[in-house]
Amino acid sequence: MIDLDSDKVYYLASPYSSLFPELVLERYQEQGRLCVYLLTELGLCVINPIEMCHHLSQRFKLPSGYEYWKKRDRRLIDCCDATIVCMMNGWENSIGVNDEIAYTLGSGKIVYYLHPDTLEIIEPFTRRGKRKWIETKISGRPTD
Repeated sequence: MIDLDSDKVYYLASPYSSLFPELVLERYQEQGRLCVYLLTELGLCVINPIEMCHHLSQRFKLPSGYEYWKKRDRRLIDCCDATIVCMMNGWENSIGVNDEIAYTLGSGKIVYYLHPDTLEIIEPFTRRGKRKWIETKISGRPTD
């Protein structure tokens, strides 16, 4: 597990949008649990865009697609030193998470990955080898 610098600010990326309201709520609650872990157990400073706007989005029926939030989220990433991706169900196929990863890396910043079950934080060696390296790190055995 990687020790993160508590003097830095981290952007928290996680899947959120869905056509199913119950899945949106489930994702909101799960990313909240992971954020609390980062804040309390690791003592990190975390910018959590979903926590910042979930209630406003629900209350005022704001658009739920990533395209609506993209500019704001990128500005938040600009304010952070690195991004932590919550590897929750759906993260690999999330348009928003994939854009946030690409934007972070394109800004010359590091992307870390937080496993939701083990709470292990890992950093891949390269963007291209990200998935294979993550799968190997989590399972403990090489993948094809």
